[in-house]
Amino acid sequence: MSINLESLKGTYDRYPEEWATWKKLIEIVEETADEFGFRHFNPPSIERQELWTEKEEDAVTDEMYAFTDKGDNKITLIPEQTPTRARLMQKRKDLKTPVKWYDTSKRWRYEDVTKGRDREFLQGDFDVFGIESVEADAEVIAAAATIYKKLGLDDRVEFLINDRALLESILESHGIVETEAAMKVIDDKEKMSREEFLEDLQSRGLSIDEAEQVDELTDISGPILENIEKLREKAPEETQERINRMESLGEALESYNVAEMCRFDLSIVRGLAYYTGLVFEAFDSKGELRALFGGGRYDDLVGVFGDRDVPAVGFAFGYSPTIELLKKEGMYPL
Repeated sequence: MSINLESLKGTYDRYPEEWATWKKLIEIVEETADEFGFRHFNPPSIERQELWTEKEEDAVTDEMYAFTDKGDNKITLIPEQTPTRARLMQKRKDLKTPVKWYDTSKRWRYEDVTKGRDREFLQGDFDVFGIESVEADAEVIAAAATIYKKLGLDDRVEFLINDRALLESILESHGIVETEAAMKVIDDKEKMSREEFLEDLQSRGLSIDEAEQVDELTDISGPILENIEKLREKAPEETQERINRMESLGEALESYNVAEMCRFDLSIVRGLAYYTGLVFEAFDSKGELRALFGGGRYDDLVGVFGDRDVPAVGFAFGYSPTIELLKKEGMYPL
Protein backbone atom coordinates (compact mmCIF):
# COMPACT_ATOMS: atom_id res chain seq x y z
CA MET A 1 0.00 0.00 0.00
CA SER A 2 1.30 3.46 -0.97
CA ILE A 3 0.95 6.18 1.70
CA ASN A 4 0.84 9.84 0.73
CA LEU A 5 3.77 11.47 2.55
CA GLU A 6 2.75 15.07 1.87
CA SER A 7 1.39 17.13 4.74
CA LEU A 8 -2.24 18.23 4.54
CA LYS A 9 -2.95 21.55 2.84
CA GLY A 10 -2.43 24.42 5.27
CA THR A 11 -0.19 22.38 7.60
CA TYR A 12 3.60 22.25 7.44
CA ASP A 13 6.51 19.94 8.24
CA ARG A 14 9.03 22.24 9.89
CA TYR A 15 12.35 20.46 10.16
CA PRO A 16 14.94 21.68 12.74
CA GLU A 17 16.71 24.12 10.41
CA GLU A 18 13.40 25.89 9.67
CA TRP A 19 11.94 25.55 13.16
CA ALA A 20 14.96 27.36 14.62
CA THR A 21 13.66 30.70 13.29
CA TRP A 22 10.14 30.03 14.54
CA LYS A 23 11.54 29.11 17.95
CA LYS A 24 13.57 32.34 18.05
CA LEU A 25 10.46 34.37 17.18
CA ILE A 26 8.48 32.61 19.92
CA GLU A 27 11.26 33.44 22.38
CA ILE A 28 11.11 37.14 21.44
CA VAL A 29 7.31 37.23 21.80
CA GLU A 30 7.35 35.46 25.16
CA GLU A 31 10.31 37.49 26.45
CA THR A 32 8.26 40.63 25.69
CA ALA A 33 5.23 39.18 27.48
CA ASP A 34 7.34 38.54 30.56
CA GLU A 35 8.76 42.08 30.47
CA PHE A 36 5.24 43.52 30.42
CA GLY A 37 4.18 41.37 33.35
CA PHE A 38 1.99 38.83 31.56
CA ARG A 39 1.88 35.33 33.06
CA HIS A 40 2.10 32.17 30.99
CA PHE A 41 -0.79 29.69 31.19
CA ASN A 42 -1.73 26.48 29.39
CA PRO A 43 -5.32 26.08 28.09
CA PRO A 44 -6.74 23.06 26.21
CA SER A 45 -6.59 22.63 22.44
CA ILE A 46 -10.14 21.23 22.13
CA GLU A 47 -13.30 22.83 23.50
CA ARG A 48 -17.07 22.55 23.29
CA GLN A 49 -18.42 24.04 20.08
CA GLU A 50 -20.93 26.16 22.00
CA LEU A 51 -18.18 28.53 23.12
CA TRP A 52 -18.17 29.80 19.52
CA THR A 53 -21.63 28.97 18.21
CA GLU A 54 -23.36 30.88 21.04
CA LYS A 55 -22.06 34.19 19.73
CA GLU A 56 -23.20 33.45 16.17
CA GLU A 57 -20.13 34.61 14.27
CA ASP A 58 -20.37 32.74 10.98
CA ALA A 59 -16.87 33.65 9.82
CA VAL A 60 -15.41 31.51 12.61
CA THR A 61 -18.06 28.83 13.11
CA ASP A 62 -18.06 27.98 9.39
CA GLU A 63 -14.30 27.33 9.53
CA MET A 64 -14.09 25.24 12.72
CA TYR A 65 -12.64 21.74 12.73
CA ALA A 66 -15.75 20.54 14.55
CA PHE A 67 -16.91 16.99 15.25
CA THR A 68 -18.75 14.77 17.73
CA ASP A 69 -16.53 12.65 19.97
CA LYS A 70 -17.17 9.13 21.29
CA GLY A 71 -18.93 10.59 24.33
CA ASP A 72 -21.41 12.33 22.01
CA ASN A 73 -19.93 15.75 22.88
CA LYS A 74 -19.92 18.39 20.14
CA ILE A 75 -16.33 19.64 20.24
CA THR A 76 -13.86 21.53 18.09
CA LEU A 77 -10.16 22.15 17.73
CA ILE A 78 -9.92 25.75 18.93
CA PRO A 79 -10.10 28.25 16.05
CA GLU A 80 -9.20 31.13 18.39
CA GLN A 81 -8.49 31.35 22.10
CA THR A 82 -10.49 34.36 23.32
CA PRO A 83 -13.62 32.38 24.30
CA THR A 84 -11.44 29.85 26.15
CA ARG A 85 -9.89 32.64 28.21
CA ALA A 86 -13.31 34.13 28.93
CA ARG A 87 -14.51 30.70 30.08
CA LEU A 88 -11.54 30.30 32.41
CA MET A 89 -12.14 33.74 33.93
CA GLN A 90 -15.82 32.91 34.52
CA LYS A 91 -15.00 29.50 35.96
CA ARG A 92 -12.50 30.80 38.54
CA LYS A 93 -14.33 33.55 40.40
CA ASP A 94 -11.59 33.55 43.05
CA LEU A 95 -9.11 35.05 40.57
CA LYS A 96 -8.23 38.56 41.67
CA THR A 97 -7.96 41.15 38.91
CA PRO A 98 -6.08 42.42 37.09
CA VAL A 99 -5.24 39.12 35.41
CA LYS A 100 -2.62 39.27 32.63
CA TRP A 101 -2.21 36.08 30.60
CA TYR A 102 -0.26 35.07 27.51
CA ASP A 103 0.20 31.84 25.62
CA THR A 104 1.65 30.57 22.33
CA SER A 105 0.00 27.46 20.92
CA LYS A 106 -1.70 26.05 17.82
CA ARG A 107 -5.09 26.98 16.40
CA TRP A 108 -7.07 25.38 13.56
CA ARG A 109 -9.39 26.96 10.99
CA TYR A 110 -10.48 25.47 7.68
CA GLU A 111 -10.03 28.51 5.43
CA ASP A 112 -8.36 29.49 2.18
CA VAL A 113 -4.59 29.08 2.41
CA THR A 114 -2.62 32.20 1.41
CA LYS A 115 0.73 33.75 2.29
CA GLY A 116 0.80 34.01 6.07
CA ARG A 117 -2.57 32.29 6.54
CA ASP A 118 -2.65 28.55 7.29
CA ARG A 119 -5.18 25.97 8.50
CA GLU A 120 -3.00 24.86 11.39
CA PHE A 121 -1.17 27.86 12.78
CA LEU A 122 0.71 29.18 15.78
CA GLN A 123 -0.80 32.12 17.58
CA GLY A 124 0.24 34.10 20.62
CA ASP A 125 -2.48 35.66 22.76
CA PHE A 126 -2.03 38.52 25.24
CA ASP A 127 -4.96 39.61 27.45
CA VAL A 128 -5.60 41.91 30.41
CA PHE A 129 -8.74 41.16 32.43
CA GLY A 130 -10.36 43.39 35.04
CA ILE A 131 -9.13 46.83 33.93
CA GLU A 132 -11.44 49.28 32.15
CA SER A 133 -8.96 52.13 31.91
CA VAL A 134 -7.10 53.29 28.84
CA GLU A 135 -3.80 52.27 30.48
CA ALA A 136 -4.61 48.62 29.76
CA ASP A 137 -5.42 49.47 26.13
CA ALA A 138 -2.09 51.22 25.76
CA GLU A 139 -0.21 48.40 27.44
CA VAL A 140 -1.37 45.66 25.07
CA ILE A 141 -0.67 47.80 21.98
CA ALA A 142 2.75 48.74 23.36
CA ALA A 143 3.58 45.09 24.03
CA ALA A 144 2.69 44.17 20.44
CA ALA A 145 4.66 47.09 19.01
CA THR A 146 7.67 46.24 21.17
CA ILE A 147 7.87 42.79 19.56
CA TYR A 148 8.33 44.39 16.14
CA LYS A 149 10.82 46.91 17.48
CA LYS A 150 12.92 44.02 18.81
CA LEU A 151 12.70 42.35 15.38
CA GLY A 152 13.83 45.55 13.67
CA LEU A 153 10.51 45.72 11.79
CA ASP A 154 9.10 48.87 13.41
CA ASP A 155 9.48 50.83 10.13
CA ARG A 156 7.56 48.10 8.28
CA VAL A 157 4.61 47.68 10.70
CA GLU A 158 1.84 50.12 11.57
CA PHE A 159 -1.05 49.77 14.00
CA LEU A 160 -4.39 51.16 12.83
CA ILE A 161 -6.55 52.04 15.83
CA ASN A 162 -10.24 52.89 16.23
CA ASP A 163 -13.07 52.85 18.75
CA ARG A 164 -16.08 50.87 17.55
CA ALA A 165 -18.50 52.71 19.84
CA LEU A 166 -17.17 56.07 18.63
CA LEU A 167 -17.62 55.06 14.99
CA GLU A 168 -21.21 53.94 15.62
CA SER A 169 -22.06 57.20 17.42
CA ILE A 170 -20.57 59.31 14.62
CA LEU A 171 -22.56 57.38 12.01
CA GLU A 172 -25.78 57.78 14.00
CA SER A 173 -25.19 61.51 14.52
CA HIS A 174 -24.93 61.91 10.74
CA GLY A 175 -28.28 60.23 10.16
CA ILE A 176 -27.07 56.70 9.37
CA VAL A 177 -29.74 54.40 10.83
CA GLU A 178 -28.39 51.06 9.52
CA THR A 179 -25.16 51.34 11.51
CA GLU A 180 -24.58 47.61 11.98
CA ALA A 181 -25.06 46.92 8.28
CA ALA A 182 -22.74 49.82 7.46
CA MET A 183 -20.03 48.60 9.82
CA LYS A 184 -20.03 45.15 8.22
CA VAL A 185 -19.16 46.85 4.93
CA ILE A 186 -16.69 49.28 6.53
CA ASP A 187 -14.81 46.29 7.95
CA ASP A 188 -13.86 45.30 4.38
CA LYS A 189 -13.31 48.80 3.01
CA GLU A 190 -9.58 48.40 2.37
CA LYS A 191 -10.29 45.37 0.14
CA MET A 192 -12.70 47.25 -2.17
CA SER A 193 -12.65 50.07 -4.67
CA ARG A 194 -14.69 53.17 -3.78
CA GLU A 195 -17.34 52.14 -6.31
CA GLU A 196 -17.62 48.65 -4.81
CA PHE A 197 -17.77 50.14 -1.30
CA LEU A 198 -20.64 52.48 -2.21
CA GLU A 199 -22.52 49.71 -4.04
CA ASP A 200 -22.21 47.33 -1.09
CA LEU A 201 -23.54 49.96 1.32
CA GLN A 202 -26.52 50.62 -0.95
CA SER A 203 -27.23 46.90 -1.24
CA ARG A 204 -27.64 46.87 2.55
CA GLY A 205 -30.28 49.60 2.65
CA LEU A 206 -28.34 52.88 2.61
CA SER A 207 -29.14 55.65 0.14
CA ILE A 208 -26.42 56.92 -2.19
CA ASP A 209 -26.11 60.11 -0.07
CA GLU A 210 -25.73 58.03 3.10
CA ALA A 211 -23.18 55.75 1.44
CA GLU A 212 -21.09 58.71 0.31
CA GLN A 213 -21.27 60.18 3.79
CA VAL A 214 -20.05 56.89 5.31
CA ASP A 215 -17.21 56.85 2.79
CA GLU A 216 -16.18 60.40 3.70
CA LEU A 217 -16.38 59.85 7.46
CA THR A 218 -14.37 56.63 7.41
CA ASP A 219 -11.55 58.36 5.53
CA ILE A 220 -10.56 60.11 8.77
CA SER A 221 -7.12 58.73 9.58
CA GLY A 222 -3.62 59.71 10.64
CA PRO A 223 -1.60 60.26 13.82
CA ILE A 224 -3.93 59.90 16.80
CA LEU A 225 -3.30 63.22 18.53
CA GLU A 226 -3.43 65.15 15.24
CA ASN A 227 -6.97 63.87 14.54
CA ILE A 228 -8.58 64.58 17.91
CA GLU A 229 -9.99 67.99 16.95
CA LYS A 230 -11.39 66.63 13.68
CA LEU A 231 -13.13 63.89 15.66
CA ARG A 232 -14.54 66.42 18.12
CA GLU A 233 -16.11 68.27 15.19
CA LYS A 234 -17.69 65.11 13.74
CA ALA A 235 -18.82 63.39 16.96
CA PRO A 236 -21.97 64.15 19.00
CA GLU A 237 -21.65 65.70 22.45
CA GLU A 238 -22.43 62.43 24.26
CA THR A 239 -19.38 60.72 22.77
CA GLN A 240 -16.81 63.38 23.67
CA GLU A 241 -15.67 61.15 26.53
CA ARG A 242 -14.77 58.51 23.96
CA ILE A 243 -12.62 61.06 22.16
CA ASN A 244 -10.98 62.02 25.45
CA ARG A 245 -10.13 58.35 25.90
CA MET A 246 -8.61 58.18 22.41
CA GLU A 247 -6.56 61.27 23.20
CA SER A 248 -5.32 59.66 26.43
CA LEU A 249 -4.43 56.54 24.46
CA GLY A 250 -2.35 58.59 22.04
CA GLU A 251 -0.52 60.23 24.92
CA ALA A 252 0.12 56.87 26.61
CA LEU A 253 1.50 55.36 23.41
CA GLU A 254 3.90 58.30 23.16
CA SER A 255 5.14 57.53 26.67
CA TYR A 256 5.81 53.95 25.55
CA ASN A 257 7.77 55.31 22.56
CA VAL A 258 5.59 53.43 20.06
CA ALA A 259 3.33 56.29 18.89
CA GLU A 260 5.21 56.55 15.58
CA MET A 261 3.96 53.03 14.75
CA CYS A 262 0.31 53.90 15.51
CA ARG A 263 -2.36 55.70 13.50
CA PHE A 264 -6.02 56.42 14.07
CA ASP A 265 -8.29 55.01 11.34
CA LEU A 266 -12.07 55.33 11.59
CA SER A 267 -12.54 52.48 9.07
CA ILE A 268 -11.14 49.76 11.38
CA VAL A 269 -14.05 47.70 12.75
CA ARG A 270 -13.08 44.04 13.34
CA GLY A 271 -15.40 41.29 14.61
CA LEU A 272 -18.85 42.62 15.47
CA ALA A 273 -19.54 39.63 17.73
CA TYR A 274 -16.72 40.47 20.17
CA TYR A 275 -15.48 43.99 20.34
CA THR A 276 -17.09 46.73 22.42
CA GLY A 277 -14.76 49.73 22.07
CA LEU A 278 -11.09 49.88 21.14
CA VAL A 279 -10.13 47.87 18.04
CA PHE A 280 -6.78 47.73 16.29
CA GLU A 281 -4.97 45.85 13.54
CA ALA A 282 -1.28 45.54 12.72
CA PHE A 283 -0.50 45.94 9.03
CA ASP A 284 2.47 45.68 6.70
CA SER A 285 3.00 49.39 5.96
CA LYS A 286 4.03 48.58 2.36
CA GLY A 287 0.76 46.74 1.77
CA GLU A 288 2.40 43.58 0.44
CA LEU A 289 0.75 41.37 3.07
CA ARG A 290 -2.74 41.28 4.58
CA ALA A 291 -3.27 42.18 8.24
CA LEU A 292 -0.62 40.69 10.51
CA PHE A 293 -3.00 40.39 13.46
CA GLY A 294 -5.53 42.35 15.50
CA GLY A 295 -7.13 42.88 18.85
CA GLY A 296 -9.28 45.15 20.94
CA ARG A 297 -11.55 45.52 23.94
CA TYR A 298 -14.19 42.84 24.58
CA ASP A 299 -15.81 43.88 27.86
CA ASP A 300 -18.96 41.75 27.47
CA LEU A 301 -17.58 38.33 26.52
CA VAL A 302 -16.78 36.94 29.99
CA GLY A 303 -20.34 37.79 31.08
CA VAL A 304 -21.78 35.70 28.23
CA PHE A 305 -20.58 32.55 30.03
CA GLY A 306 -21.97 33.30 33.50
CA ASP A 307 -22.86 35.91 36.08
CA ARG A 308 -19.45 37.55 36.43
CA ASP A 309 -18.74 40.61 34.26
CA VAL A 310 -15.07 41.28 33.64
CA PRO A 311 -13.74 43.96 31.27
CA ALA A 312 -11.00 42.69 28.95
CA VAL A 313 -8.61 43.82 26.26
CA GLY A 314 -6.08 41.85 24.25
CA PHE A 315 -4.65 40.76 20.92
CA ALA A 316 -3.64 37.61 19.08
CA PHE A 317 -0.15 37.74 17.59
CA GLY A 318 0.20 36.29 14.09
CA TYR A 319 3.32 34.14 13.74
CA SER A 320 2.84 33.04 10.11
CA PRO A 321 2.36 36.53 8.63
CA THR A 322 5.27 37.84 10.73
CA ILE A 323 7.51 35.11 9.28
CA GLU A 324 6.39 36.19 5.79
CA LEU A 325 7.25 39.79 6.68
CA LEU A 326 10.73 38.76 7.82
CA LYS A 327 11.19 37.06 4.45
CA LYS A 328 10.06 40.21 2.61
CA GLU A 329 12.66 42.22 4.53
CA GLY A 330 15.45 39.72 3.87
CA MET A 331 15.67 38.97 7.60
CA TYR A 332 14.84 35.26 7.36
CA PRO A 333 16.20 33.12 8.93
CA LEU A 334 16.58 34.90 12.25
